[in-house]
Amino acid sequence: MAKAQEPKQDPKQAAALKEAAEKQAAQQRAQAKAEERARQEEQKTAESDAKRRAELERKKAEQDRIAQAKADEDRKASDRLSKERAKREAEIARKNSEAAKKQTDEDAKREKALAEAAARLKQAQTAYQAEIEKNKTAEKKDPGGKQ
Repeated sequence: MAKAQEPKQDPKQAAALKEAAEKQAAQQRAQAKAEERARQEEQKTAESDAKRRAELERKKAEQDRIAQAKADEDRKASDRLSKERAKREAEIARKNSEAAKKQTDEDAKREKALAEAAARLKQAQTAYQAEIEKNKTAEKKDPGGKQ
């Protein structure tokens, strides 16, 4: 059996092949390192963006909470003022009603007093007229009159 002989490589060629393989491996390692650095940088950027977005969302939520609290406070103050205004207006209306009733009562008393005075005057006039008529008839009966 004959062994097939492998052709012997030239040591220069073998060294060149070895050097090329090492160079290719170094390039692959460098490329892998560069890719890893780029991935890490991208991850850092993504984390930074996520933190920034989270901070912005937190600040917006805080501003919204403050705005809502302010709106609630304003609404409560407005409600309180409306109630106070309604209370004052009701008190003014009550006082005005009392004043109008008092004025009406005074007017009614004045009208009653005037009506009573008018009735007394009419009665007095009627009595006076009757007295005059009585005196006229007495004078007609007694034309010379008594002295």
